Amino acid sequence: MNYSYIFPLLILAVCYFLIIRPQQKAEKARQKFHSGLQPGMQIVTTSGICGRIEEINGPFVSLLIDKGVRLQIVKTSIQGLVTA
Repeated sequence: MNYSYIFPLLILAVCYFLIIRPQQKAEKARQKFHSGLQPGMQIVTTSGICGRIEEINGPFVSLLIDKGVRLQIVKTSIQGLVTA
């Protein structure tokens, strides 16, 4: 029997379980988070800007920073919820 093909298959399996699968899980979690965003939520962007979601228009979010100050940002630039 020739076992020379087992080592490359083992390397592929290790790469899948240590690299590819965790990245896929993280991407699913990010997509679930972004699809669950609603107006009124306090969020922080990847650039560190905190604000409240005013409106969601497809891939864009209107973010209220201060009284009368609104930013239009891309939904994927939202890092997480503000916890204080």
